[in-house]
Amino acid sequence: MLNRMHVLTENRQALLLRWKWANSGANEGGLALLAEDRHVLGQMSEDQVKRAAEVDFPLFQISHDRQFFEGLLTSLPEHTSPWAKNDHIADSEETIVALMGRWAAVRQDPARARGFYAMSKSLVDWLAGICTQDVVRAAVSAGSILRLGCSAQYLWSCAQNPGMTRAHRNGLLVAQPLASGPRGFHAG
Repeated sequence: MLNRMHVLTENRQALLLRWKWANSGANEGGLALLAEDRHVLGQMSEDQVKRAAEVDFPLFQISHDRQFFEGLLTSLPEHTSPWAKNDHIADSEETIVALMGRWAAVRQDPARARGFYAMSKSLVDWLAGICTQDVVRAAVSAGSILRLGCSAQYLWSCAQNPGMTRAHRNGLLVAQPLASGPRGFHAG
């Protein structure tokens, strides 16, 4: 079974970070948010964001492919400890959580992890072939790698319906079509 607590933690952490950014008034460092997503998140309260994050499926997808991560690891000295750059660890927490959760899911069941997290076969194969230290090394070096995989309509529906149960949110999330363009999943 894929770790439900991991999904809830990632959803909440990543969605709250984007909500804070959407309400900050900053114009740069947009965490890969579409304008519509930023607008909707900017209209939501913190409680509404937390409620939208409480769903049994990931709200985020990895925005990079296998070659990106392989290039990162190739460019780093092999025996460099990821903890040597301690000032970057806090900034990389979201990425560490995302990659480590997907790595653990791939270890359990690669096919199920691929479908559940909407990952390409090549990314699943890469995760299956690396160790935990490489996961952390890649995460610390990668910066933000998550893109919102749910629609602004899902977020707004959660915000406007405070009585919506987790089961209803799960159904709403699963029923939405997978977007093309910036949110689309590209198998590889």
